Amino acid sequence: MSDEQQFNALDLFGVTKSSSLATYNPYQVDDRVYKEQNLHIDGYHFKNCAFIRCNLQVSRGNFSIDKCYFQNCTLY
Repeated sequence: MSDEQQFNALDLFGVTKSSSLATYNPYQVDDRVYKEQNLHIDGYHFKNCAFIRCNLQVSRGNFSIDKCYFQNCTLY
């Protein structure tokens, strides 16, 4: 089987291999409003989102936040 035909398990998790380094590609969420929700934010890139009275849970720290608004949220 050639290299192009081989199954790459990293593709399942959004990880791509560039040269000798693997990089993480989080799922992108744009322009959403979350109100009074419990959210697990690992694995996401939030852009232009609002979080109002939410409980944000993190276990790995592999998330990013860009230009988001927070009001009375708790980070766990």
